[in-house]
Amino acid sequence: MTGPADDERTDVAPIAPPALARAVEDLEEALAAGGKVVTGGTDDAGLSPTVVLLPRSALRVRLWRDESFAPLRGLAIADDARQAVALANDTPFGLGAAVFGPHEAAMDVATALEGARITVNEGPLYQDPHVVVGGIGDSGLAGARPKVEQLVFARRVHVAAPG
Repeated sequence: MTGPADDERTDVAPIAPPALARAVEDLEEALAAGGKVVTGGTDDAGLSPTVVLLPRSALRVRLWRDESFAPLRGLAIADDARQAVALANDTPFGLGAAVFGPHEAAMDVATALEGARITVNEGPLYQDPHVVVGGIGDSGLAGARPKVEQLVFARRVHVAAPG
């Protein structure tokens, strides 16, 4: 539920006005490039959690190329696992990823991904004190280097127990 940050029923609170303005600009750019809203969008409260399906021709828009700290994500459909990995790795950022599927195929994808925090058949928000908090490349507000250097593990892959 979207709502006030101090209401315990709220899952997503409004974002700060400058970030909201940037997110709305990114959404408008993606839509102008042929993107289609799958869920969410703008309303009187601002921007609700939004997913935009982007055609391949739109994969140069900010929504796809930049790291967003708004409840706004671009989605592209890949033809196969190899293309999905190529799309995921075509970025200077590398926070994390979650891979779901049969164990061997999911492990092949996970090992090909460039990211600091990768989970296999586990939610992307899997919590472990050893999981990297930052990212690799240019991830995060200050870039990844200050965060990675403070950690023992530069990259961690977590695989859920089969079954």
